[in-house]
Amino acid sequence: MSGITAYAVHVSEVEALLDSVQPYGVLSIANETQDTLYFQLRFSENEQWGSFTVEPGTKRTFWSTERMDPEVKFDYSFEPGYQLQEYWLEYNIYWSGEGAEQDLEQNARAYYFDYTEQGVDLYEYE
Repeated sequence: MSGITAYAVHVSEVEALLDSVQPYGVLSIANETQDTLYFQLRFSENEQWGSFTVEPGTKRTFWSTERMDPEVKFDYSFEPGYQLQEYWLEYNIYWSGEGAEQDLEQNARAYYFDYTEQGVDLYEYE
């Protein structure tokens, strides 16, 4: 006999779960360098820029349930002054509902900072 377990649920519980399901736009930005990096991110042109830090060997995950058009900007050079690099980012859609285990980080469109000859740049994991 196999170890199959079954549970009965009322149809109202299933309906409540389905009503709570919504899409999340999810992306992450990792730091593959040995330096602490600073960047700004916004989810749409109508939003203010948020300032963020990502430590070496770590990543930050960002998500929204609103329509997104994410944009990132950062100083790509270690030279004096500010050398602006700006990108529009893609994101993954992750569906989740009430009571569901959310795994936004694992379902994010993943980007990472790494060194270039001039400083740093942002790449997408393949």
